[in-house]
Amino acid sequence: MAKALRPSPGRSLRTSLSAVLLCYGCTANPPAPELDLPPRPGDALGGAEVSLTIRDLDLTAREERIIAEIVGGNVPAWLRRLEPVEISEEIGGLEHRVTFWATPDYLAVGSDSNYVHVPLSPQAAQRIVDLVGGSLPTPKMVDAIWAAARVQFAPIRIGPGDSMATVSFFERHDRLLRGQAMGYDVSPGEFVAGHKLDIVLTPSLSETPGKVALYGLHLPDGQPVQPLYTGSSDRRACKSGRGKRNLSEKKTSSSMAKRSAASVRLWASLSTSCKVSRRS
Repeated sequence: MAKALRPSPGRSLRTSLSAVLLCYGCTANPPAPELDLPPRPGDALGGAEVSLTIRDLDLTAREERIIAEIVGGNVPAWLRRLEPVEISEEIGGLEHRVTFWATPDYLAVGSDSNYVHVPLSPQAAQRIVDLVGGSLPTPKMVDAIWAAARVQFAPIRIGPGDSMATVSFFERHDRLLRGQAMGYDVSPGEFVAGHKLDIVLTPSLSETPGKVALYGLHLPDGQPVQPLYTGSSDRRACKSGRGKRNLSEKKTSSSMAKRSAASVRLWASLSTSCKVSRRS
């Protein structure tokens, strides 16, 4: 059973933003997939060193550097190993179950022990999921990830402000998250959720150009702090409380899979399992 984690007494609460990857598809008995990235170079910078190199850059230059680090394989090994998540729905008297795969935590750069979560704008997030052959999740998938996670953190939140888009703020939030994790004996790479707000895909985005869809930051009872919201500018989304997941999918005969993928802009070929059964 997942552990619901509450913040320690006296600890400041705040919202955080980052990025997580997610993969989705359909085959019979697939092996657990991994992110399609090159091995981490032996001379790659740690997360703290990457933070120093991007601290004084503007948003565009900062994200170009982050993308270069990720494309070059500078991500922790534990982030590459994907976790299975199942969703189900009854359609036309049939129960459709689809298993997709998600990274155990939000996107980070650096080594297994020296890493930092890296919040991104939707544009940068999209570039990364394109490069790894994935896509962003829907709110339904975010809920499923929270339910499947082995550890469900309580959100750490503070009020909004201009500093939320700065590297120093990202670093501060990372320190708070690590303190929370250490307090409950959670190691890097465990399947965790609840601690960040996701950038998601929804059909309503087609009616609101220039906006980004936000959802999540779940409370211990499973309710999201942020219901689906599409009123934020897509260039203002790079704050420490918002994140992204990506998913990839293979064509399948499952109506559930087709329906879920209708709100997704990307398609790829990482495999999972699909089952269809008739309810009695």
